[in-house]
Amino acid sequence: MFQNAIIPSASDISNLSDQWELDRTEIQIKERLGSGQYGDVYRAVWTRFPGGVTVAVKTLREGTCSMDEFMQEAQIMKTLRHDNLVQLLGMSASVVVE
Repeated sequence: MFQNAIIPSASDISNLSDQWELDRTEIQIKERLGSGQYGDVYRAVWTRFPGGVTVAVKTLREGTCSMDEFMQEAQIMKTLRHDNLVQLLGMSASVVVE
């Protein structure tokens, strides 16, 4: 999956600590992987890094949770690091998937 991509290193990701808000133009949404009660998950390519990095993009359905709840979850996800968890690399409150 990552044959031609350069995977961001831990130091690259740590440099994002003050830049969690992603530029929506850096995310190329591909196909929907699944959906649930609160929204959908898409495969996407994050173009900030040479060759792009395949990422999962979680979207929320309008009216399923408040912006405060979304931000609380994001704050928690920023701190979590474990081999069995998907790591939060960034977020955007303005990305619209069509």
